[in-house]
Amino acid sequence: MIKRKLLRVYGIVQGVGFRPYVYRIATSLGLRGFVRNDTLGVEIEIEGDEEKIETFKERLRSECPPAASIHRLVEEEIEARGDSNFLILESATGEERETLISPDLATCPDCLRELFDPGDRRFRYPFINCTNCGPRYTIIEDVPYDRPNTTMRKFEMCPECRAEYENPADRRFHAQPNACPVCGPEVWLVNREGEKIRFGDSIRAAARYILEGKIIALKGLGGFHIACDATNDDAVKRLRALKKRGDKPFALMAPDLETVERLCFLNDKERELLTSPRCSILLLEAREDAWKVISRDVAPRNRYIGFMLPYTPLHHLLLRETKRPLVMTSGNLRDEPIVKDNDVALEKLSGIADYFLLHNRDIATRIDDSVARVIDGKEVLIRRARGYVPAPLSLAFTSDKEILALGPMMKSTLCFLRGRRAFLSQYLGDNDIYDNYLYLLEIKERLEKLFGFNPELVVHDLHPDYPTTRLASEMGLPSLAVQHHEAHLASVLAEKGLVDAEVIGVAFDGTGYGRDGRIWGGEFFIGRVGNFERRAHIAYFPLPGGEKAIEEPWRIAFALLKEVLGEEALETPWAVKLRTNHNLEAVLRLAETEKLSPLTSSAGRLFDGVSSLLSIRHRITYEAQAAIELEMAADPKVTDSYEPRFMEDGEDLILDVKALIAEVYDNILRGTPVPMIAAKFHNWLATSVLKFAEFAREERGTDRVVLSGGAFQNRFLLERTLEMLRRKNFQVHFNEKVPTNDGGVSLGQAYTAALLLREGRL
Repeated sequence: MIKRKLLRVYGIVQGVGFRPYVYRIATSLGLRGFVRNDTLGVEIEIEGDEEKIETFKERLRSECPPAASIHRLVEEEIEARGDSNFLILESATGEERETLISPDLATCPDCLRELFDPGDRRFRYPFINCTNCGPRYTIIEDVPYDRPNTTMRKFEMCPECRAEYENPADRRFHAQPNACPVCGPEVWLVNREGEKIRFGDSIRAAARYILEGKIIALKGLGGFHIACDATNDDAVKRLRALKKRGDKPFALMAPDLETVERLCFLNDKERELLTSPRCSILLLEAREDAWKVISRDVAPRNRYIGFMLPYTPLHHLLLRETKRPLVMTSGNLRDEPIVKDNDVALEKLSGIADYFLLHNRDIATRIDDSVARVIDGKEVLIRRARGYVPAPLSLAFTSDKEILALGPMMKSTLCFLRGRRAFLSQYLGDNDIYDNYLYLLEIKERLEKLFGFNPELVVHDLHPDYPTTRLASEMGLPSLAVQHHEAHLASVLAEKGLVDAEVIGVAFDGTGYGRDGRIWGGEFFIGRVGNFERRAHIAYFPLPGGEKAIEEPWRIAFALLKEVLGEEALETPWAVKLRTNHNLEAVLRLAETEKLSPLTSSAGRLFDGVSSLLSIRHRITYEAQAAIELEMAADPKVTDSYEPRFMEDGEDLILDVKALIAEVYDNILRGTPVPMIAAKFHNWLATSVLKFAEFAREERGTDRVVLSGGAFQNRFLLERTLEMLRRKNFQVHFNEKVPTNDGGVSLGQAYTAALLLREGRL
């Protein structure tokens, strides 16, 4: 029987070769009708034998293009029209928007073969792409995803490119960035004064300068990178000084997987992630011999190297010439957003780069590289950006209202929640820096335009003085404040699809505004999203000088030592060594006044204090440096632990810090090796989690534990905690799809609001 059906396809179905794929299936089955893009997704009208239409629908899902993703298929029977063939129609426009946009994708194998084929017309063309790879999010300005709505609209296709673009059988059919050397973008090299280097191939010239020890700023996919030879110690040191980077590790780009394999330990999951179309920076454990090749200044006092492989044709061409790993760090001034425009790069980066490799394909939306690592056999995101954004996360229920969550202050992200989808923005930096706050506003407006968001509720952090708290009050919408650590836990439950589950929640991080007005960061909860009860916390300890103590962990160490020894802390061998360059007496007085030394329960600050007590790090040059170096010092073979002691305070439990520091200091006096003390401290935290979980299970009967917060980026701590909990038959959940650090907080904020609305509590 002849039928005609209207199929509406929702998901990532534009700019990924979906329409020619539909065309090929339909014509192979002898079906008639049409397919077209619109602002909701893809619309298909299919006519023919009913059985063949059913086969068409089955193949639509099972043979989906690699970059496409069907989230929902809505079907409606309509009147037959007697079409004679199947067509691909021009896109339709509309007010309502639900289409999804593909993230940017690394160069596919087919394009890579053509790139290095001397007989191909795109040989060595740095903007080669097809429907399976290349820019998407970074060039789109509006939907539907058609060339006039991208930054490629100024490049008119030559006859050969136009023929590919219009041929449904070609893999470049409606590949919006389609171009070639005749008609597409071009690349050129300039010095820091903006004067063109006119001899030879620009990319080969840039590679030669890098091999001579120069620093190059190159315009990439989502913004500028700054590159130098990672094997040249002088070049790396110079870049570190010019970028004012302190000791923060640099990301590297390797020419190929074999190079990474020679320098780092790799398992199958890590190999898979390195070569995936997302092509994140992956934190990998370095082989001992790696530092004979790579400058130690790439990652001082760190066992891990952040490696990625080339993901654009330009990167492939550059790395093919240098044949060695390059530093490939974000092109920005310290803590500012990544630079995306040529003129801004020349203005801001001329004090860092010797030369600039520029091109004229505009970047509509800037975006940093994503960062991930493998823990417990799973990909765990540390920074969610290129390759992931703007693909949404699916929720376990449908929200009746559109929600905008503004995130925290550090490592900020935005989250729009509509229906069953949560759209988490890319990493936006710390929004207490004005340029980053402007970046947040820029991305908010861009996402609202692309997806037609019209939020009805805005969610923000509990802290009254955050820029986003003020922004929420200015938006004229109903608003909700969500406590920072409760949002951390909710982010895990959102990505795991857990709606009504009562859980044991542990949130360890550096800073979060608490419900009592103090600085939280070592928190133990029991409850459900929107109804968490704080049942325990790390005992409060002072931060002498407030923010200054974060920059100078010796202040925290001294305050902790004073808690144990009183004024005798001034006479300890540790204090005597510091006395020459540090005013310990002044800090002692500061520590006695809460106004000048705010109290905190922060696990992150406790890491800092112990790191300084062990004389690992007294001052930091980047966030969490003291904690990271303490992890690097810990001996993973040590299973001994300091004994956690929970003290009762009414109905609450307080994790005793004074007893911990007394044991740590006693070990220092006894000459216990630093790697053993560091490991025992990590084990103390993991054992604390286990002890609280056992208490909570006995009280409430739940065995589901949720871990979140930036301290759980620490691989030693997370893996040891997982091991202990699983041995006692707890179910454990932690962040994977969104960062466990503050980059996931906006998701937790939005999810909390959606559940409160669902339950009628808001």
